[in-house]
Amino acid sequence: MHRAARFLVTVILLATLVLDGKADPTESVALREPAASAAASSVPSATAMPTPLPTQTPVPTPTPLPTPSPVPTISPTPFALLDVPLIPAGEAWKANGIALPDGSRFMLSPYARTVGVTEEAIDLAARVAYYEAGPRASEAAQRAVLCVIYNRCMAPRFGGGMTDIETEVYRKGQFSVIGHKQFKTAEMPQSLLDYARDIFLWGHLSLPENVLFFHAAALGSDWGGRRVYGNIGGNLFFYGRTE
Repeated sequence: MHRAARFLVTVILLATLVLDGKADPTESVALREPAASAAASSVPSATAMPTPLPTQTPVPTPTPLPTPSPVPTISPTPFALLDVPLIPAGEAWKANGIALPDGSRFMLSPYARTVGVTEEAIDLAARVAYYEAGPRASEAAQRAVLCVIYNRCMAPRFGGGMTDIETEVYRKGQFSVIGHKQFKTAEMPQSLLDYARDIFLWGHLSLPENVLFFHAAALGSDWGGRRVYGNIGGNLFFYGRTE
C-alpha cells in the first residue's frame, strides 16, 4: 500500500517538472558529456609517445692530405753524364758540380764550367790522342796528349784567350794527324773516350798546366829554347817557350 502511494507521488512529480519545462533529461545528459570530455582531454594519455628529436647529420671527418714522398735525386756517374749532348757552361756548375749517391762530389773542370763540353768535342780530342800517341800507346801517353790539348784551350798565352777543343785541334800547323785518311772515320776505343771525358769534364790532368808542346822523342830535345818536361810513351813534352 505504502509502496504504491510512493510510486504514484514520484510519477506525479516527474510529470509536473516536464510540464513546467524545468528539466530536460536529454539536455541534462548533453551538459554532462562535454565536461567529462574536457576533463579527459586535460589528462595526458599514458601511452602517448614522445616526439623524437631530429636526427643530426654526422659531420664528416676531414681526410688528411697525404705527405708527399721526397723525390730522390738521381745523380749521374761521371762518364754517363755525357749521355746528354751538352754539358753547359755557366756559374751554376761552379757552385754545384756533380754529387754521386755515395756522397762523392766531382767538381767540373774550369774548361767544362766555362766553355762547355760536347760528345763531338770529346771524340775529336780522343782522335788526336789516338794518332799522336799511337793506337797501342799506354794510358799515360794518351792522357799526356789530351792534357796538352786541354792546356792549350785554357792558356791565354797560347791562343790569345780561352778557346775550345775544335779551335785547338784545327789550329794551323799544330796537329798533322788531322790529315790522316781515317782520322774522322776510325772507331775510337771506349777507354780513350773515357780518358778524354775525365780530363775535359773533371780536370784530372796528368801534366802541369803550362806544358803546351810535344813532339816525337826521335826529333831531340832542342826545340827553340823550350824546356823539356819529360818523355812519355815516345813523345817529348815541353813547357811553354818562356817557362
